[in-house]
Amino acid sequence: PRQVGLPVLKHLSFTGATVKPVPSIKSYAWKDGLPAPETKPIVLLGLDGSGKSTLWENMQRVASGDDDSIILPLPSPSTTPAQCEIAFKGQKLSILDMPGARQKRRHWADGASPARSIIYLIDSMDDMRFELARQGLSDLFEQNQDFLGKKILVVLTKAGNLFERDVHTTIQRLHLQGLETMAIEADNYDHIVKILEYCSSKRPKALSTR
Repeated sequence: PRQVGLPVLKHLSFTGATVKPVPSIKSYAWKDGLPAPETKPIVLLGLDGSGKSTLWENMQRVASGDDDSIILPLPSPSTTPAQCEIAFKGQKLSILDMPGARQKRRHWADGASPARSIIYLIDSMDDMRFELARQGLSDLFEQNQDFLGKKILVVLTKAGNLFERDVHTTIQRLHLQGLETMAIEADNYDHIVKILEYCSSKRPKALSTR
């Protein structure tokens, strides 16, 4: 069987990363209100431990041109929203990392409301919480049906050792058919580039690391 994903060619460093907590503006709003019109707002959602903070850090590293091979400890799960603005291929992106702890999930809609794209992360190794992860996404859309008009990408993290059939089974188990999905390793340079390309594109394209 064929494994999913590209080999981890380049690892990313967290050296010098700056986390910018977002002030509370009517619950969990974006820093200083909505991003500028020319900026594409992206929100990262998912349960705690799904890899949001790692992806958030690495999107900054790749956008800045850092392809450092040093592997440092992973960041701790976020407890407050963190926002950054980056430039990628001539596009300005504002990326908001929303906490995924149980008591924080009720704020997801606040972060997702102004976002152009929603990236929902699911830990492919955390099968004990698959149903909880699926329900979190389902609840978000049931309570905010207008969000279905946004660009939506479901990212299966920690998927470097999964075979293609395993990814397909996971997608079926999570009832993700019909949504764009991508299986990644968050320290894989090429995978991060694909996500950045998705965020900066005008229209979503079918993405695959297979």
